[in-house]
Amino acid sequence: MSEGAEPGDFGQAIDTSGSEPAALTELRQGSSPDLENAGGGADLAAIGVPQDVSGYDLSGIQRHETLPWSNDFQGRMVNTMHRLGRDNEQVAGLIQSYIQDQGGQFDAMTSDGER
Repeated sequence: MSEGAEPGDFGQAIDTSGSEPAALTELRQGSSPDLENAGGGADLAAIGVPQDVSGYDLSGIQRHETLPWSNDFQGRMVNTMHRLGRDNEQVAGLIQSYIQDQGGQFDAMTSDGER
């Protein structure tokens, strides 16, 4: 972080000398774009956010061998992250991280006989 920058001040990392997509400006300023009413599909596409939740490619997510998984839960996660303006890499990365973390905890609990 550069000198004088406050935590959460992402303006230091973004070149704002040219024009930027409105959705990126909203994200940088700390607000979440209202994707349901945005009407700015081109702006969202410029920052990698699909037009709707069906546009996310989650095929690379690796399921944990023993952790029970709910596709309904995953769908709620994806819907929320889309509403918050997350791109495909962020959505897939967060879900994968969650699976790894929860899978490790699940394995620790079940190996200790706490099932």
